[in-house]
Amino acid sequence: FFIVSFITSFLTANFIKEKKKLKIFKYLMEFSGGMLLFIAFNDILPHTMKIHNHHDDPKNDHHKLDPGIFTGAMAFICLLFLRKIFAYSKYESNGNLDLNESDCCSGGLENNKSKVQIVVFIVNLSIHSFLEGIGSMNISRMFAMLIHKGVESFTIGISLAFSNFSKSLILLLVIFNSIMTPLGIITQMFPKFEKLSWFLNGNALGSILYIIFVEIFPSMLKDLSFLSIIVFSAGYLTTIVINFFI
Repeated sequence: FFIVSFITSFLTANFIKEKKKLKIFKYLMEFSGGMLLFIAFNDILPHTMKIHNHHDDPKNDHHKLDPGIFTGAMAFICLLFLRKIFAYSKYESNGNLDLNESDCCSGGLENNKSKVQIVVFIVNLSIHSFLEGIGSMNISRMFAMLIHKGVESFTIGISLAFSNFSKSLILLLVIFNSIMTPLGIITQMFPKFEKLSWFLNGNALGSILYIIFVEIFPSMLKDLSFLSIIVFSAGYLTTIVINFFI
């Protein structure tokens, strides 16, 4: 994760000289979105829920608050707050707010003029990346997250390419963002965090649902095509195949 994020962000920041919206990145994001949809509901969600048996105890007919599901919902809401903070930073910098910014992971980068705004954007994605790293990890999820991380890092690299930051500051920001997902993965490996698996998986669930429903779906619906639907479905079906054979 670190290598993919660092190389993509740093090379893009230093060698991209003009803004180009490459279709391939849009389709890669949609493909990873299909993979993440399967992962969220098949791999992560079961780990956040307690097993309910309605026949053993009549009291179970009344569902109590599930801490894992609650944590996932709160993580989703917190990421929405971070997105709003970024949007507010843009309003403060430019004096107006473009509500049509919905491209995958890159909303608002077209008119970036404020260095503070770019830093807020990267910090937002870095927190987001940390949450991506926590929770149960398997081959299919790791593959999907690598694709998403690569596209996300590309958008960060573009924003840094036009930021007029010094090379040392660009390097620092790239490293900061690149270590967050591995840090999340390392965090959940410690034995003492085993009892908090519901919390970690809840945060992972909220983060993945945020990627799907806030970052990917709006971009797809903005310019919906049969190809986008096919690519998204291919990502979903690919994950099923990976889970079947691995």
